[in-house]
Amino acid sequence: MGKKISKKTYVQKQQRERNKQIDEQEKKIDKEKERIKFERKEKTKKFLLRLGAISLCLVFCLLIFGSIGFFVYYKKKQTNKVFWCGLVAVEYENKWGYINSRGKKKIDFTYEFAYNFTKNKLALVGFDSKFGYINTKGEYVIDPIYDNATSFSGEVAICKLNGKFGTINSKGETVADFIYSDIKEYSDDYAIAVKDGKYGIIDKKGNIIIDFSYEKIDSVNETYFKYYKDGSIYLGFIDKSQISDTFFTDSFQEITLLKNGYAIYKRKGLYGYLNNKKEIVVENKFTSLTYQKGKYLSYSTTGDLYGFLDFDGNIFIRERFLYVSCFDNYAVVKYSGDEKYYIINDKVKHTYSIKCNFVDAFYKNRAVFKQGDYYGVISPKGKVMLEAEYKYISHIYDDGYAIIMDKNSNYGIARVDGSIIVEPKYSNIAYSGK
Repeated sequence: MGKKISKKTYVQKQQRERNKQIDEQEKKIDKEKERIKFERKEKTKKFLLRLGAISLCLVFCLLIFGSIGFFVYYKKKQTNKVFWCGLVAVEYENKWGYINSRGKKKIDFTYEFAYNFTKNKLALVGFDSKFGYINTKGEYVIDPIYDNATSFSGEVAICKLNGKFGTINSKGETVADFIYSDIKEYSDDYAIAVKDGKYGIIDKKGNIIIDFSYEKIDSVNETYFKYYKDGSIYLGFIDKSQISDTFFTDSFQEITLLKNGYAIYKRKGLYGYLNNKKEIVVENKFTSLTYQKGKYLSYSTTGDLYGFLDFDGNIFIRERFLYVSCFDNYAVVKYSGDEKYYIINDKVKHTYSIKCNFVDAFYKNRAVFKQGDYYGVISPKGKVMLEAEYKYISHIYDDGYAIIMDKNSNYGIARVDGSIIVEPKYSNIAYSGK
């Protein structure tokens, strides 16, 4: 017979088995929790890795597209360059040709005259006293049949044929008929023309914007044109609207039209200016008022000292300088009784001072200065980028280059960082407009 198990022992055994089952169950639960926790951790890790990769990709894309966007914007802003289509016209041994930015000849020196390429990739050249247009391969796109011509302004060029002026497009097709005795250079979309001894204005499509009824027109912008009547100066409007206000119907002593559609005028011996909405910003207040470029005009109420004001008529810097350049991030100023030129930033703080003969306006954070008989280039903090050893240095162009002339009167090209990229050996280099 087997040993009889007491009820108490049986109960204890059952309890131990249940406790064992509970322990195993708890272990399974804990293990499952650990598994779930691990899987969640791994999922989180993978998610963060994916998120990081996506973020990096997005940042990279933004940088790429941002760089492209900036590059496109920067290139769009470049309207005044030494190298157009990677080429510049130079004269060597009495003939003109084209070189690239490494100084390598790209189009032979065969022309009597040569001008820089424009946005439509055509360049004006002269051969046998006639003018035509070539492409970047040196091939004639428009034959040299014109007695005189200009480089293209957009898609239009002014040409002279059989003693009369007209305009053509980049295919050589006539836009404005050859019926004018003169057509002046385009200012934005408009050009002054002369017909039958009278002045008018045409646009780039050849349309007559201002009738040929004026004795003389000598300047135009997008808002105004300056004309003469009985020897007096008047202001007309491009949109042909009439303003009866005697301010506009009376004559002026002087008128200077600005590229932004504004106008500086002089009346009763004092200067003021008008905005591009035909509104008076400041009326007859200044003894001097000038503008070259940048955000500010230079002004004076005394005729001795100068300051800056914005286009809304607000004083930016009161008149306290003996001399001022235009203000393009930096300005060059000179104080009365001080021989030095000072460079100031847009917070009106001095960044450098230099004792020299002259410092030109800053552009691309570089300025041409004159020391003795020669010119150099400095930064806003006075770092000499080009030593003052050149007979001439042009203004700084949009693409960051300047044309230089050495002591032997040979022309070359330098970067604004001071490096010479085309050694001075040419008798001339074609200039783009400022």
